[in-house]
Amino acid sequence: MAVESVCRRQSVLGWAACAGMWLAGASGALAAPAPIGFASLNGGTTGGAGGPTVTATTAAQFQTYATQDGPLTIRVAGTLNVGGVKVASDKTIVGVGESGALIGSMQLSEVSNVILRNLSISNPNDAGEGDAITLRESTNVWIDHNDIFDAPDGLLDIVRASDNVTVSWNDFHYTSAYASNENTSHRFAMLIGNSDNATEDIGKLHVTLHHNNWGPLVRERMPRARYGDIHVFNSYFNTPGDNYAIRSAVGAELLVENNSFENVRSPYVKYSTSAGIGEIEASGNLLVNTSGPIDPGTDDVFPPPYDYVLIDAADVKDRVLRYAGVLALFGDYDADDAVTGADFLAWQAGDSAYALSAVDLADWQDNLGATAAAQAISSLAAPEPATWALAALAAALGCLRAAQRTTA
Repeated sequence: MAVESVCRRQSVLGWAACAGMWLAGASGALAAPAPIGFASLNGGTTGGAGGPTVTATTAAQFQTYATQDGPLTIRVAGTLNVGGVKVASDKTIVGVGESGALIGSMQLSEVSNVILRNLSISNPNDAGEGDAITLRESTNVWIDHNDIFDAPDGLLDIVRASDNVTVSWNDFHYTSAYASNENTSHRFAMLIGNSDNATEDIGKLHVTLHHNNWGPLVRERMPRARYGDIHVFNSYFNTPGDNYAIRSAVGAELLVENNSFENVRSPYVKYSTSAGIGEIEASGNLLVNTSGPIDPGTDDVFPPPYDYVLIDAADVKDRVLRYAGVLALFGDYDADDAVTGADFLAWQAGDSAYALSAVDLADWQDNLGATAAAQAISSLAAPEPATWALAALAAALGCLRAAQRTTA
């Protein structure tokens, strides 16, 4: 079976470089987990790193923290009915355990470097622009491990020349209890580019969507894209009664790789208007009980300019359902709501908060082992020789897995 290497998709890194990736940062260069995809470009996305950390337990506190200038990490504790919030640049907003819930609209307008993580976000009362999250003229945004649901206009809009966005490991869905007077035909998930006439989007709207769970009662737009370069990989779609999952419209290029589509009418299609039509390149996808038209996916679209790992589509459903959403941070072995060097030490000692299978270990080595190993080393004031030996072993394991995962 064909599976991508741990290293760059274009296979430009050799074994020595791969080992270097695993050992880099022993002096602290790798400070925190980072996004995969477009949000890793343009200097990366670090959110509130370098600033203080605060905890919001009331809506008023959250409004104050989220809108102030300067880098800040905001921990959300409890359910906060915040209305419309205009989030400022350089913010990390993260839920505390399972408790972090925001009711309202997160509006990112003309900002940069924002992380939203481990949150339940809904907007049943139609605050702001009616979306749960709106990105407008905003860059370097990472939306990761959230439960995003029940918003009358749509769950997430990325529009007006926004750029370098990664959306990863989220649950997108609607609930049957939501808004008795709602328009059930408008249960849409994600719009990328909101007008055929928005020519400012040309050359922008670079978005990576990976390991997301598109679930119950979503009707369409998973996503619906104009103009952008959109990379959708290793995501799970199970949306009975929908119209379509992915749609490529005017000027959009969509790369759709190794996803699992189940009980979906049309997994990926193009849409033509007088302004033009989009393109789709599709490969490695699994289709189960799909009933509608599907694009052949034979276009030649952009090559992703970043490193990423593909798993087989047959493994996507289990992986995504296990790890996507709130309180499911990938590699969080000590269950402290963060992936840090402590997780490497927990793995090393066999003290994981949950049972580890061989698949779990392989996943972690592929995706976060390098970062965590480096952090574990850099966190020690005077590393023992055994620690350095362990790091070397981690490097060797990583490169061995890279070789094993090369196309066979």
